[in-house]
Parts: sequence; C-alpha cells; structure tokens
Amino acid sequence: NNDAECEAARNASAALAANLAPLYRSYVSSRIDMARMEEYFLAAQARELDEVREEIAVAAAEEEMTSASSLGRLDVGASVNCLNAMFAQCLPRLQALMTDSSNAAAATDITPDAAALLEETRLLVVCATHILTDECEGETPMAPESVVRACAADPDACAAGAAGLIQTLMGLAEFQASAVASNPSDPRLSPLLARTVLWFVRRWAPAYVLPQPGEYSGAPAGGILAAWATPEAASHALAFCSTLCLHYLVRWPQEGAVQEEAAGLLSALGKRGKGARDLLARTPSFRRIAALHSVTAGLRDNASDDQVR
Repeated sequence: NNDAECEAARNASAALAANLAPLYRSYVSSRIDMARMEEYFLAAQARELDEVREEIAVAAAEEEMTSASSLGRLDVGASVNCLNAMFAQCLPRLQALMTDSSNAAAATDITPDAAALLEETRLLVVCATHILTDECEGETPMAPESVVRACAADPDACAAGAAGLIQTLMGLAEFQASAVASNPSDPRLSPLLARTVLWFVRRWAPAYVLPQPGEYSGAPAGGILAAWATPEAASHALAFCSTLCLHYLVRWPQEGAVQEEAAGLLSALGKRGKGARDLLARTPSFRRIAALHSVTAGLRDNASDDQVR
C-alpha cells in the first residue's frame, strides 16, 4: 500500500513538472525582453533611477525570481539547458562590447544598446542563481535538494548541464573582474552586474565547495555534489573566489555595494568550516588581501597623502 502511494506521488509530481516546467522558459524569455526594453528606454532618455527606487526595483525582481525558480526547479535539467542556451547567445555579445576598443578611451557614457545588454546579462545571472542556490544566511549553506536529486538521477545530462552553467558564471565573473583590473573607469563596466555576480558566488561557493553529503537527507552521492568535493577542486574554486574579491577590493574601492558583497563572500567561506578556511588561507590572493588589510586598516578617511605613503 505504501509502495503504491509512493508511486502515485511520484507520478503526480512528474505530471506537475511536465505541465508547469515549460512555463519557466517562457517566463525567463519574456521577463528578460521586458527588462532589456526598459533599460534601453531609460538609457535613451538619459533617465536614471535614484538609489532608493533602484533598490526597490531590485528587491521586487528578487521576490519575483524567487517565485519563478519554483517553476524552474520542477525540471532542473530543462531549466539549466534553457539558461545555458540564453547565456550562449548573450555572452558573446557582452564580450564583443567589452573588447571593442573603438572610441573606448574617449567614451564618457554608455549607449542604450550596451545598457540593455548589461541588464540582460544581469537578469540571467539572477535567474541562474535562484535555480542553483538558496539563500543560507544564518543557516548551513546547502545546495537545493531538488537540484542535488535531479543531478544525481541524471549525471550525464542534468549534472553536466548544471556544472556547465556554474562554469559559465565563473567565466563571466572572471571576465568582468579582469576588465575592472584593466580599466576600472571604463563606463561599459557595471557595478550592479559585478555585485550580482558576486552575490551568485557568495551563495554558490559555501554550498557546493567541499559539501557534506551527510547533510542531504536521503540524497544519493555523486552528481553535482562531487564537482568540487575534492581538496584539489576546492582549492581551485577558493583561489578563484579570493582572486575575484582581491580585484574588486583593490580596483573598485569606491563601489561600496561591490565591496560589501566581496567581504560577504570571504566571510561566508570563512564560516564554512576548518577545511574550507584552511584552503582559503593558503591561496595567494587571500594572503594579499590580508596584507592589504594590515597595511590600510589604520588609515583614516581624512589622512593626508604623506600619511598614506
């Protein structure tokens, strides 16, 4: 009887996923089209939201994306494939924008097309973050169980797709940070995009790097949990995180929100446990951050140039 009930529940869940999961692709596509047009209009009209209204808009989008991710997690594999396909269309255009040197040095503002592209990229990062991660503030960081189970059940497609999506986001983070290091004042760089990418990394790394399989009740081993489970893979991931933070801490000191997100990432990794903390402390970038802090911690905002030297 119990077996029959379990089978009926699985069938009902599969039917629900089959009917509702396709809505996620339509939602993401439509939502990003809307955001792109809104951003284009604001840039074309030389209008810009003030900080308060921008924060309200970001919070509203966050709530909306959280709800939409419930649809996406009904079929993790299909949602991941959808986002991978959209990133494959978006990122080459972003790279072309950032590597186009024509008039870059003389540019003082961003074009409407560029503004729309940056917002498209940012919203894709938000969508991927809500599918792959949960907010774990004050809790043990864990990957969503729906993602863990889907990837364990289909390691060849779902797990590979999820790992590929994470690698895409890491590549975007590296590309943006390298651009900041090369020319911090480039108007084509978006602090909001940088903050969003760091937000993804802050939610992803503590949950996926050196995971504890025992924390997932009844979840099979392997799948996406195995991707960064070894000390070697974890070391590479933590070195990536610390280098990312170093770039922003050094190159964009005036961007308070970006600095705060970078500090939050380091704090989250430090709280993950002794294993992650020891590996993080061994990375060259983290040691440079520590050295930078020890040198600058005593400086005052009103310090003279001679005192800074």
